[in-house]
Order: sequence, then structure tokens, then C-alpha cells
Amino acid sequence: MNDFLKQFFRTPGGGGDREAQPNREDEFIKEQFTTHQRLTGNIAMAEVLRTQAEELATALNLHAVQYVKELMADNPQLHLSVSEPARIQEPVNWLSSQHEHRSADAPTYFYRWKVTGNTHLFSVRASRGLIEFFMVPDKEVPHITMSEFGSRFKGSFKLSATDKGLVWTRGKQRLSADQALTFIEQFLDQLSQEKTRPAEGHLPNPALMPTVEQKLELEKNNLLFKLLNQQEEMKNQLARDLHDSVIADLMMLKRYLAGDKKLSTEETIEIIDEVVVQVRDIVNDYSPRQLQEWGLKVGIEDLLDRMSRRTGIECNFNFEGELPRYPDLVSLHIFRLVQESLNNCEKHSGASAVTVTIKATPGGTSTFTISDNGTGFEPDAVQEEADSSHSFGLEGMRERTELIRCFYPCKLDILSSKEIGTTVTLVLSVFE
Repeated sequence: MNDFLKQFFRTPGGGGDREAQPNREDEFIKEQFTTHQRLTGNIAMAEVLRTQAEELATALNLHAVQYVKELMADNPQLHLSVSEPARIQEPVNWLSSQHEHRSADAPTYFYRWKVTGNTHLFSVRASRGLIEFFMVPDKEVPHITMSEFGSRFKGSFKLSATDKGLVWTRGKQRLSADQALTFIEQFLDQLSQEKTRPAEGHLPNPALMPTVEQKLELEKNNLLFKLLNQQEEMKNQLARDLHDSVIADLMMLKRYLAGDKKLSTEETIEIIDEVVVQVRDIVNDYSPRQLQEWGLKVGIEDLLDRMSRRTGIECNFNFEGELPRYPDLVSLHIFRLVQESLNNCEKHSGASAVTVTIKATPGGTSTFTISDNGTGFEPDAVQEEADSSHSFGLEGMRERTELIRCFYPCKLDILSSKEIGTTVTLVLSVFE
């Protein structure tokens, strides 16, 4: 155990007997809390909590470095890398509110370090009085925050105020140095037992191959480009929707009001009501309230209900099981993919009926199927055109699948022909 960590928890060093010194740690904590009380005269308590969390995270990092060296000495074929602790800015200006509902006092950065193995990495992040731990796949995502959620969360240490002062706890139990180290070591042991990635046959000259860092940077840039491209497409579509409906009706209302023939109050209210409905529909399309408030199932049901009332197409909905709680960004991409499939059915298929089926298994696999009885098309021929005006949004659907894959393994299949109509199937699993 490193000296820094011993001092931090104030455990008896060497062969000292804990029972022989029952009040030593308590006295240190009282002294530490008194120091905190003095500090708050000049420094906010939030800063005190942040400093304590970063100091403990640093101590744990020092131990992880030593423990990894011991593991690699015992197994020369093993390769684990431990990063230096650093303050990493959160992408609050880039991630949309669909990804995470952030409170006003949410941290704008975390003090982070990680241990990278063959297929996973152990991520440690510290904020004010809190240290959190995650085991996430070593995938190419724009920011590691996008991988830290759900079952990948492995635990936390919290600095809690008690009648004895500020105490580090795990759950509701007071945390000791030995317990903290054992907690860290179990995940390092887990990384050390991962199988190496299988060889992929004959590889070209390594000197001519891009480095891992270059590949990750390229994938990151590609993903960012896709996100930004989607944002621009959405802005253009929003501009067209506003111009073709809302602005056109408002201009018509202006001409009526400026003309010789005056509208009655009832006629004016009727036109305004139509504009309000159009604006509400546009807002719901671009920021679906049902999805945000009630989840995917209700959001997709609302899509079908509005499509049925708008077009007269027979819309059927089948649901089996219970969907996992996806991150908001994943739910949004699934919703948009289903929405694009239904738009294609409405605009291009000539279908008289469409069915959306969602099946969720207890094992964590969910299948979303959108099928219609329309005229169908040849997916390969459409893809060869490479023209967004004729692609039926297929490229956008594939890009959304790639974005979902940053979180979960998933697959998109599109089956269509003039005889059987079109079936779009998305399968994803929350477990690796």
C-alpha cells in the first residue's frame, strides 16, 4: 500500500494492531473535519470535496500502477496500460440534452484515469466528494462519458458527513484503505484475464499500417462528421417545414389583414389555430415529448397513431416483453430510425397497412421490426444511386445504427421487393 493512501485513510502502518489504537483513525477524521471547517471561511465546501476526491483518486492510481506492474511481471504476455490522472472536460456543449439531463451544478469536467486491457477498460472518474467506477468496452466513441452508463457502472466511493466528520463510504458502510484497494484490484484482475484479440490472418507491413491512435482519431472524426451532417440536414428540413407550412399560412393571413376584405374574428382564429397545430406537429417531430416523458413504447405508438389519422393507412402495433432503460441518445436514434421507416412507407410505398413489432427478451436483446405491404424497392439499386433525394433515408438509418453501435452491439437489416413490400429490422443487445 503506498504511503499516500496510508496517510489518506490513516490506517496503522506495518504490523500495527488496529484494535490497539481504536481511536487513531477517528481522531484523524475529526482533525480533518476541523480543518475543513476552517477552510470553508475562504474556500467553498464544494472545492474541499473536489480536492479530497481528486487526492484519493490519485492515491488509487498510484496503487493501480504498482499492481499492474506486478501482474505484468508475473505474465510477460499481458499488456495493461494505466493513464495519468487528469482533469478531462465534459462535452456539455456538444452532447445534446437527449443524452443526459444535466442539472445546473453538474460537473463540467471529471478528474479521470483509466486502465486499458485487451477488450475493455476500467474507467475511474472523480468529482466533488464522489469517485465512480465503470468497466466499459474499449470502443471508438467521441467521448468516454458516452460509454459510462447502466450495467457498466461498478460502484462508487462517497465522502459523507457524519458526527465524526467527513468519512469515505461505499454504500452505507465506512470505507477502509484495504477495502478500497481490494475493490480496485478485482477489476484489474478481471482485465488481466481477458483473452487477446484473435489474429486476422496475414497483415501488411506494420510500418505501413496506421497506429491505433490514428485509427481511433479517424473513427472519432468520422463519427463527429456524421453527427454534424445529421444536425445540418435536420436544420435544413426544419427550415423547409417552416417555410412550406407555417410561413406560407402567416403570409396568407397578412395579405387578408392588409386587404380590402377584412376577416372576421372567427376566421382569424381559425387560421391561427391551423398555424398552431402545424407548429406543434413540427415541434413534436423534432423534439418528441412522448418519447422524453413516456419512453420508446409510447413514443412509437404516438407515431403510428398520428400516421393513421393523417393518412388513413392501417397501422398496427405489437409489443412483447419489457425494454431495457436505454440512454436517452440511444432511445432517440431508435425512435428516429422507426420514424424514417414510417415516413418511407407513407411517401413512397403506396402501402395500405404497416406493422411495428417490438420484442424484448429477458436476456437483454431487443428487436424492432417495421413492415408494410407496399410496392417495395431494390435496396441495392437505391444504394448505388448515392443520391439523398432517392435514397429513401437509408444512409441516415445506417448512420444512426453506427451511432447506436457506440453503445451496444446492433444490426440493421432492410428486406424489400415489389412482391413482398418492405421490412426494416433493428436488433440490439445491452449485453456484450
